[in-house]
Amino acid sequence: MQKQQKVLLYLVSTKFVHVLSRIQEIDRDIQELKAVKAQLNTDRDYCYPVSISIELQMNNLVNERVKLME
Repeated sequence: MQKQQKVLLYLVSTKFVHVLSRIQEIDRDIQELKAVKAQLNTDRDYCYPVSISIELQMNNLVNERVKLME
């Protein structure tokens, strides 16, 4: 293998590892947000806006994950 090919292979594999790591981090964040949302007291005034904020953040993370998977 030529040196340029080795360097390119290294760069591609390194990028893949970083993408995979970020996807795993996103999955953990989504699970944690689901747990936080499940613990909200529905009888509190702040529950609805906090729930909406959590949903928005989860959607942002899912969108990021989809882009990384492309």
